[in-house]
Amino acid sequence: MADSENSEIAARNREGGAAGRAEPASERPRISRPMAFAIVAVVILLFAAIRWRLREMPLERDEGEYAYAGQLILQGIPPYQLAYNMKLPGTYAAYAAMLRVFGSTPAGIHVGLLLANGFTTLLIYFLARRRYGRLGSVTAAASYALLSTSEAVLGLSAHATHFVVLMAVPGILLLLAARESSDWGKYFAGGFCMGLAFVMKQPGAVFILFGAQEIVWSGWKEAAERKKLLARLFTYGAGAAIPYLLTCAWLYRAGVFDRFWFWTFSYARQYAATTGLREGFGYFADLIPQLFLGGNQRRATLPRPLFHPDASRGVPAGGKSVGVDLRRTGKAGP
Repeated sequence: MADSENSEIAARNREGGAAGRAEPASERPRISRPMAFAIVAVVILLFAAIRWRLREMPLERDEGEYAYAGQLILQGIPPYQLAYNMKLPGTYAAYAAMLRVFGSTPAGIHVGLLLANGFTTLLIYFLARRRYGRLGSVTAAASYALLSTSEAVLGLSAHATHFVVLMAVPGILLLLAARESSDWGKYFAGGFCMGLAFVMKQPGAVFILFGAQEIVWSGWKEAAERKKLLARLFTYGAGAAIPYLLTCAWLYRAGVFDRFWFWTFSYARQYAATTGLREGFGYFADLIPQLFLGGNQRRATLPRPLFHPDASRGVPAGGKSVGVDLRRTGKAGP
């Protein structure tokens, strides 16, 4: 079994063009498959126990927003009718599912997050396993489980980020499998997962672009594969577009498409424009050295003052805009 793993790692190193720089497979620390799965299981259970112990903690601001919108969905009220926000409604639907299955309580929401995080950790293991061997994949899974509980990223709260990653990681796995098998269905399914990541929250669009460049890069390297490149991109793009198109159709049928478009596109575009391109690159340039070269943790997570330079308007730089019409419902929250 160890010899098979060593051969597989060496083949992957040659494929990536790093055979000359990679450590010889015979010198790598070896770990058996049962041991790797056992360690990952222990990691998942350990962090699940931490989340379980804290399942009753009060909802954070964004959690309250998502839970309220999810509760309205369960009552038959679509998003953007009584409560509206700049975010796409995928996370609202995820919350509605968690509230339905685990109960309309903070504990129910956090149990749903516990399961989502554990599943994502397992997927991270399988993703890293395709490239870095068992030891590297166990390390990757454990690192994700640890970092995703960090208070610096509000990891114990069921933010949309958890659900974006939950959808994006299987999309990447499917694209890697499609590259090896040339299965058109996997290109479509990979795109569909990336599209779901986008519907969870707009920054998930980065994963759609990542998948597209992966298809272009892997297809362009071999002349024989270039003829299929456009067809693969079309198949992938069709899959990625379907979740958003279905969302638009659902909200149009519910009669709230105009509000949905205003809040998630028109208003969001103006909101994003409050930070200019040059200023945005300045934030980015300040943040990157602190992330990779150390530095004050508070500045690494909040590189600029909380409020936008135009503080006279009192708009937080990272703030949210939430509107709730309480005139037509007696419930103010979950």
